[in-house]
Amino acid sequence: DKALDYYGRSLAIDEDLGDKHGMGMSLNNIGTVHNDKGDLDTALDYNTRSLAIDEEIGNKYGIGECLSMIGTLYLNKVDYDKGLDYLARSLRIVEEIGDKFGMVYSLIGIGNVYYIRGDYDKALDYSNRSLEIQEEIGLKDWSLMLQITTILYLTYEHLDKEYDEKEIHV
Repeated sequence: DKALDYYGRSLAIDEDLGDKHGMGMSLNNIGTVHNDKGDLDTALDYNTRSLAIDEEIGNKYGIGECLSMIGTLYLNKVDYDKGLDYLARSLRIVEEIGDKFGMVYSLIGIGNVYYIRGDYDKALDYSNRSLEIQEEIGLKDWSLMLQITTILYLTYEHLDKEYDEKEIHV
């Protein structure tokens, strides 16, 4: 609740100053807190408002991040078509601007959708691409690593292929 209070204050200051970039960031942060609290609809509202501002000011980094967050929210709401659409849009933008961190998240989400849908070859492709970029940039996020290795292991199992966890370098 303190985080929401501080982000709310930040949003009010940004609005008073007419700082659209700051408003987009504050709205995104408020959305993240609501997502973490499990209030997906409220999170979706704030992230959608943030996306609109980022699009208005041409903030491609913010657009890519918002699209990824909105896509993930839709996945959590079990709307895989919308989730995949937003994640694919995010991936195009983060690739265009070279945001490798953003690529990792978008690729993981897309890989998850394909796994859930039973398209294991695509699930492997996207999950492996995410893992490669994560290793390339030296990202040591254990939560991400666990998510990727779980999807890879389960996907290999569905394809009746051997999975060697030693291939994962952390």
